[in-house]
Amino acid sequence: MKKIIFCLALCIFSTSVFAQEKSNFLTKLFDNGFLMTMDFRTGTNPSFKKTKTFRTSDWIMGVGYNFNEYLSARIPIGITGEAMFEEDGVRDWKQTETLGLCLGFNIDTRMELNISAGSSISGDKDWKYTYYDAGINLHTGGKYCNGALGFGFRFYDARKNIKNRNAVYISLGLRMSK
Repeated sequence: MKKIIFCLALCIFSTSVFAQEKSNFLTKLFDNGFLMTMDFRTGTNPSFKKTKTFRTSDWIMGVGYNFNEYLSARIPIGITGEAMFEEDGVRDWKQTETLGLCLGFNIDTRMELNISAGSSISGDKDWKYTYYDAGINLHTGGKYCNGALGFGFRFYDARKNIKNRNAVYISLGLRMSK
C-alpha cells in the first residue's frame, strides 16, 4: 500500500510541476524524449462462463524514451501485482512484482500500440511467470501530462506448478511525455 501511495504522490507532484508552464529541468527532460507512465491494470481470463477463475490487478510504473514521433521504449515495473485463482469455490491470492521491456508504436498522436514482455522478479514462490502482452492505449490531455485508457491481452507463461493463464485487461493511468 505504501508503494501505491508513493507512486500516486509522485504522479500528482509531476503534474503540478508541469501546470506551472515554466522552462525548467523537467520540461527540458520531457522535450528531449524522456517518458514516464503510471497505470492501474485489471484483467480476467477470457471466458464466457459466469464465474471467472483467474483475475489480476497491477500497478505498473514505466520509464523510457521517445526515439521519434512513432517509436518509444520503456521499462515497465510492476510495483504491486495480485492474482486471484479460484478452484472448486476456493479463492487463493498471490502477489508478485515484475520487470519488463515495452515497445510503443504511435498509430497517431492519441493512439499507441504496445508490445511488451517481462518476468516476475519477487513475490509468491508458486506464482513465478514470464508474460507477453499486446495492447492499445488511447491518450488525452495536455502537452506533458496525458490521461491514458488501455485495452489488451496478456499471456502468463507459468514456471511452477500453476498452469499457464490468459487475461484480457483494461488499464487507466497517466502518461508524461512530449
